[in-house]
Amino acid sequence: LASQAAVPDRFPVAGFEHGEIFVVTATGVGDDPAAGGPTLGAACPNPFRGSTEIAFAAPAGRGSVRASVHDLRGRLVARLEVGRDRAGTLVWDGRSEDGSEVPPSVYFVRLTDGTAEAHTRVVKLR
Repeated sequence: LASQAAVPDRFPVAGFEHGEIFVVTATGVGDDPAAGGPTLGAACPNPFRGSTEIAFAAPAGRGSVRASVHDLRGRLVARLEVGRDRAGTLVWDGRSEDGSEVPPSVYFVRLTDGTAEAHTRVVKLR
């Protein structure tokens, strides 16, 4: 309608940094932020109650592979066992570093190989 003023587009947000968690939007057209870097598959099951598994892979010839779980504020919740292989499955039992069960929430799994990293999101239920 002519009486309605055009509303300007909001500023697009390409990503933001919060603690150690990086969120970057992707269009799916030519975007591959982790090209040549480590990869994380989808968590299964997700959401989960007891434990969840996440397939991972990291290219050879890079630094040591490490995996960790972080809360919404970016704080370390748990370190996950990776082993010596550069591909396999990460398992998180929904517990923190001290062995206590974490509350229901959204958590971020981070995989690093010394030069690059990958992230995925998991949801823990009661």
